[in-house]
Formats: sequence, C-alpha cells, structure tokens
Amino acid sequence: MQLDTSQAVTYHDGNFPPARLDYARMVPALLNATDALARYDQMLKGMHNSEIFLAPLRGQEAVISSRMEGTISTLDEILLSGGGQSVPPIGSSKCTT
Repeated sequence: MQLDTSQAVTYHDGNFPPARLDYARMVPALLNATDALARYDQMLKGMHNSEIFLAPLRGQEAVISSRMEGTISTLDEILLSGGGQSVPPIGSSKCTT
C-alpha cells in the first residue's frame, strides 16, 4: 500500500510558540466557533439518536489525532478497529474478528 504524504504537515522548528499572540485577530473566530458549537449542541439535544452525527466525527478525530502523533491511520482501519475486528497488517486483505 502506497501512502501519499505529499500534503503532510511540516513543522517550523524554532518558530513555535509565537512570541506574541494577536488576540484581537483570534477573538472573532473563537466567538464564531463558540456560536456554531452551541447551535450544534442544541441540534443534537433535539434529536432522537444523536449518535448518527457523533460517530463519524469520532472517526475523523481519530484519523487527525493519529497524524498529529506521527502515525498514519486510515478511516477504514479505525472503523474496523471500532467494530471489534483486528486491523490487518499493511498489504494484507484479510480481517479477523
């Protein structure tokens, strides 16, 4: 299996954390994010089965966090693992339960 790492994040050694944060620039985006999360939370509370929306987000979060940790996991691998199946080694096409 070939993994495309051409769009992988590169880190800036020596440039992080920034010496100064521009809070005036950050606050409007934070307020917009807070508003969106509040609306999403209210929508979930009104649903009979909110797991329909939450499960895919957990899978996406797992993929993103694995990349931040320096490992590469695909959504397929995470879904297989969450379904009680063992994840096969790279290049294998069989899964076991």
